[in-house]
Amino acid sequence: MSKNLRLIGLAFGCAVLAGGGLQPHSAVAAEPIHECDRLAGHPHDPKRITDGVELKNINAEAAVSACEGALKSQPNNPRFMYEYGRSLEVAKRFGESLMQYRKASDLGYSQANFNIGLMHYAGVGVAKDEAEAVKWFRKAADQGNAIGQSNLGLMYANGKGVAKDEAEAVKWYRKAADQGDAGAQKNLGEMYEGGKGVAKDDKEAINWYRKAADGGNAEAQYKIGRYFYDSKNFAEAKKYFLLSAEQKYAKSVGIVGIFYQNGWGGREDWLEAKKWYIRGAELGDATSQYQLAKSYIEGSKKDYYEAIKWLHKAADQGHDKSKEALNRPDTICYPNDKKCIEAFSDDNKKISASNRDAYCRRYREVMSRPLGQGGCNQTGFGFTGAAALNAFNNCYAQYGFDVDTVAAYCK
Repeated sequence: MSKNLRLIGLAFGCAVLAGGGLQPHSAVAAEPIHECDRLAGHPHDPKRITDGVELKNINAEAAVSACEGALKSQPNNPRFMYEYGRSLEVAKRFGESLMQYRKASDLGYSQANFNIGLMHYAGVGVAKDEAEAVKWFRKAADQGNAIGQSNLGLMYANGKGVAKDEAEAVKWYRKAADQGDAGAQKNLGEMYEGGKGVAKDDKEAINWYRKAADGGNAEAQYKIGRYFYDSKNFAEAKKYFLLSAEQKYAKSVGIVGIFYQNGWGGREDWLEAKKWYIRGAELGDATSQYQLAKSYIEGSKKDYYEAIKWLHKAADQGHDKSKEALNRPDTICYPNDKKCIEAFSDDNKKISASNRDAYCRRYREVMSRPLGQGGCNQTGFGFTGAAALNAFNNCYAQYGFDVDTVAAYCK
């Protein structure tokens, strides 16, 4: 499985690298909760006293003001220094943010070390330096910070800022996973599934995926959904796909649509399926875009041009069925649906200078294949005169090509 670093909770290029992290819970406050805590606390900070808020959701103006006030009343409180640093980061005052993180770090605040590592990794407020990022992640990890341990594992797994060492990655993932870090649990599952840094063990992989999924990791929920789908347990599969889709994990969103369309794991509901296809398409999922396009062609409210728009979006991502549909409209249009074929022909007439080369490549591919076998080449069929022209024009229409456009650009 791919072990690429993933940036989540994005904020101006600096974010949590691990896929998930400790799941927020209702913290028991040992001291009065300040507005700074409420507005800028980190949901994975082991010393937080509120549930926290993701960086992308921080109201910069309000948080900066609240945390400035908190530090005036308690100037030596490292938690307020750290939360003030987060507020400044969202306000794009990166130099000041880093200074606050360093002050908190000097007082032993592990989450500040983690954030300093992120800034070095992403090159925010400092020069990008993966080796320096590793140093700070390690400092957080050695203090028992779970998300620091998880991200140190990611750096070892990917050879970022340190020599690649999958066994060392497993070691740090396990430390974080044992503390309940859902991202580390998911990554540990991938290591067991792929036999990387540890003996391959599918049962153990599923065990860790299940823990991560139940901890709220959207990718792990998708993986467990696939596991139950392969086991033909559609009800459980649908449950996990839904959990993942509700977190806007694009692959799961499209699959939920397919489940509703086919009535897998529950009732058949075409309208509900289309809602999920729309959500997935807007998130950029190519499968959703293709399914949405089909719904505009096959549904009661047809819109061929809207279908073509989504096919192009999916094809641009390399989706094979969408590329085939654009090359061969007969593979997606109903037989004898002339309006559908005409729409594809109209789309091809709009060919622009930027995509003429691709258009003509598709044309030449079709012309290289025999008539009736995925192409329009009449060689050996014995057509002459009007019969040849008629066969030729019909084939053009079938594949969505326009005679005038081909004559202008592809001869």
